[in-house]
Amino acid sequence: PSTLFPTSHHHDHHHHHSALFSSEQEEAEATVEKEEQTEEEEEGEDDEVPQPKAKSVEDILRDLHTSALPFRIVVIGNGAILETTTTLTPTFKSSISPKSNEKLITIANSDQSFEFHVKVEQVSKVTFTETDKKDADGTILKTLRIIRMLNDVGKPICSLILADGGTEDGVEWFNNMRIRYGYEVQL
Repeated sequence: PSTLFPTSHHHDHHHHHSALFSSEQEEAEATVEKEEQTEEEEEGEDDEVPQPKAKSVEDILRDLHTSALPFRIVVIGNGAILETTTTLTPTFKSSISPKSNEKLITIANSDQSFEFHVKVEQVSKVTFTETDKKDADGTILKTLRIIRMLNDVGKPICSLILADGGTEDGVEWFNNMRIRYGYEVQL
């Protein structure tokens, strides 16, 4: 009976689907309910099941991208280190590398003079750390807010240092990231 739909909306998803539908409207309502149920179930699963690591690193990178804050990006290669300061905008895309079949997140500026590719499946841990830079007398010159991405043996893949000059917005954003992900994310 359709009168049950509003009250049983969130509690009782299972009894309506097998019933014979007396009208198209009921069928439509049940279909809507079925979709909602699937979403709710998926949301519920996210809490219990550890998320696949590609998704988590992707989430963190997407948050860096949408913040539009500038970062000093440090990429540690074999025998060379590249550092650049930029916002992670406007391009953010996910792809599979045709060569290695690895999942890539690509972040780039509008003319591709800056491109940053992260092999997300190689990131095993992400840390959010605050480090005070002090002078010889121990006076704090500035606080570095650093996001590090590490591989499965704890070697740094890249670091992103918040480079907004310590604005309130930047500090708040970094603290919110720590609240959302924790100081250390094991993937």
